[in-house]
Amino acid sequence: MTSKLFSMKKKLTIASRHKLLNLSLLFIAILLYSHRSYSQPFTFEPNIGQFRHASTNMTCAKAQIIEGKITSTRVTTTDNQLLINFEVRNINQAPLSYRGKILFDTARAICPNLPRPFIDDSLGLASFSSGQTTVRSSKFIKIPVCSSTNYYIYLIPDDIRLDVQYAGPFRITNLSRLIVNPIFNTSITPLRQKLSLNVETCDDWLSFVSQPNDRTKLINWVTMKTGRGNGITSTKLSEPISGVILANMSSSPRQAVLWVKSEASTNFFRMNITQQASKFNCNSAKSIRQGKTTGSTLSGNNLSNYYAIDPAINLQPTDPIKDLLTNNNELNSNEKFYKYNHPGGILEFSLRNSNDHVALLFKECAQDKVINGTMNNKAGRLILPAGLYYIVIDGKPEAGGNFELIVNSK
Repeated sequence: MTSKLFSMKKKLTIASRHKLLNLSLLFIAILLYSHRSYSQPFTFEPNIGQFRHASTNMTCAKAQIIEGKITSTRVTTTDNQLLINFEVRNINQAPLSYRGKILFDTARAICPNLPRPFIDDSLGLASFSSGQTTVRSSKFIKIPVCSSTNYYIYLIPDDIRLDVQYAGPFRITNLSRLIVNPIFNTSITPLRQKLSLNVETCDDWLSFVSQPNDRTKLINWVTMKTGRGNGITSTKLSEPISGVILANMSSSPRQAVLWVKSEASTNFFRMNITQQASKFNCNSAKSIRQGKTTGSTLSGNNLSNYYAIDPAINLQPTDPIKDLLTNNNELNSNEKFYKYNHPGGILEFSLRNSNDHVALLFKECAQDKVINGTMNNKAGRLILPAGLYYIVIDGKPEAGGNFELIVNSK
């Protein structure tokens, strides 16, 4: 009997310990969650959840009959705005005897015998009715980095004979020294794409792009048009970072990291960039013989998801193609693939009856192995050794329709 009681006591003790451990873990989880929710780069005076009436150094005689508080906040991830949820009530918690609107703003209080503010519904004010004990509302605000702003909660009566009443100030301070929007990790298609971000900082800053595991090794397939900027003042909230991610001509994806650094501190912003591999392949290439081949890019291999050739590389094809590639008319139409066994000697190829198509000649099935090209009614002519060659028909994004490819060996 004694051993059974001892066993039961032991089990209860273990269960109690497990329960205590679970409660401790739950408390830690709640604490971490709360810390995460409010570990924003903002500080509040008074603290969130504390009521405040008008400060005693204000001159409005009737200002202290209401009190307000900030109940909760949330920072938007896309533009770093602060969502403020707030409420206001009579100090004696009696129901309000009038109706009106509630406002959260930086303006100083409107005292008796002074002109009333111009208020209309276009400001997005929340209305309240008489008899309410507590009035609640929300507002998005933008506070520049490294700055403090005083806000006030106002009850503005609809009856123009009543004084505007307020509570505050509520001081909100943005402790951040560097903010870059938007903040996200991004996967980029193989195509040439633009990159655009905004920087907010109270210091001078610089930006650069490096390999993922070594910040000192810079990469050149992301080009930044703005690599350095001045600190932001309160009158200028952001400066742009613009750049270009060049097309990926390789069969492997590639990674880079965009860094923005505040020069006066160790703060870094990091954005991971993963660019997908090129989808260029010749698996669908159709074998052709000398003479005319009729085709159409309306049923091409892929629809606008890769280039047959990188428009940024230094090419040596005929002049029309140089013009096409250097005038921002990138080759990104449907592609049609062909392969041709050349016996050696002179190889001629041309396009006829095409709509802005380009014929590109490759020695290997690789985008950086183009050796010549031609447009409509312009012949490409080279002396080449015997072997298998690829011809890819591509064009501007709007190019499409039928074409005639003429290939001859001499």
